Amino acid sequence: MVRPRICVTVTAQSSLEALEAIRNISLQEPDIIELRLDFIHGEIRIDKLRDSTETPLIATYRKKDEGGVGSLPEDERVSLLMEACRDGFNYVDLELSADSLLEYIQEAKNLGSKIVLSIHDFQKTPRVEEMQVILYQMQDKEGDIFKIIGTANAVEDNLAYLKLLMDNPDSNLVTFGMGQNGAMSRIFSPLFGAEYTYASTERGRESAPGQITLRELKGIYRALGV
Repeated sequence: MVRPRICVTVTAQSSLEALEAIRNISLQEPDIIELRLDFIHGEIRIDKLRDSTETPLIATYRKKDEGGVGSLPEDERVSLLMEACRDGFNYVDLELSADSLLEYIQEAKNLGSKIVLSIHDFQKTPRVEEMQVILYQMQDKEGDIFKIIGTANAVEDNLAYLKLLMDNPDSNLVTFGMGQNGAMSRIFSPLFGAEYTYASTERGRESAPGQITLRELKGIYRALGV
């Protein structure tokens, strides 16, 4: 059975707090660390944050209409993400809905970073057929990882994400349902072929509804024997 990979999301509110969080969470050996830059207030020292760990890093400054909390205008938001690429972040998360997306993808790749193309639905779980179309659209943009996230309003919604994974093996896909009802897809998606799943550093530090802590998620996988 494939070992599930975990990306832990850091939602610190200052660069100093982010540095401490990255160093502390690195001791728990996540596979990837996502730094939510939109949570940070004040000066953001991208270079120091990159140098604080050897774990692969994803730079994310989420758009407000997809759950972001930052206030930077679009040009400054993207500029910060490109700075992260220049300073050695392994991945940059770009929303499928972003203006000038193809230009951003090309610039990030020229700077040496891989692309996580993402889309989030905070209302529902789209039908499998709808998510399949979204995946095709993402693949046309030549990203490296394709992240399709919805909201599980019922436990059975989890099956849609797992079906999408089964229908698209080896597609570098990340997909699950947010919310308390989405725990099943968060936990099991890597076992069905997802590139990785997301976890929080600790309770109260979630970047999305229903996120499980890294420690809890690792405990679940140990109990499952994976």
